[in-house]
Amino acid sequence: MIAVAVSVAALLLVAPPDATHSARHPANVSAQAGQSSASAREAAYRANNLGVALLEQFKHAEGAEQFRRALKLDPQLALAHINLAVALYNVPDADAAARAAADAL
Repeated sequence: MIAVAVSVAALLLVAPPDATHSARHPANVSAQAGQSSASAREAAYRANNLGVALLEQFKHAEGAEQFRRALKLDPQLALAHINLAVALYNVPDADAAARAAADAL
């Protein structure tokens, strides 16, 4: 009995949210669309944060890659556009930095 409880608890800790039966329930279908866009936005923020960490290590080209990844996930994330401009300026690629800054507007 204890082994079953531990196994179920372990499954809940490692199973992705969409693997649970409640996520497949018809009543939650509309909520899934919102979660999908919310999880994409969260992933975009994570990529942006990783890019910032890379900039702090003076890894400007690698940071720029993460900001581009963030923008693929959420093209409206103005913060990633601005950070991409900063990264590209420090690469240095002033023309691309200017384009990225303009995209933030």
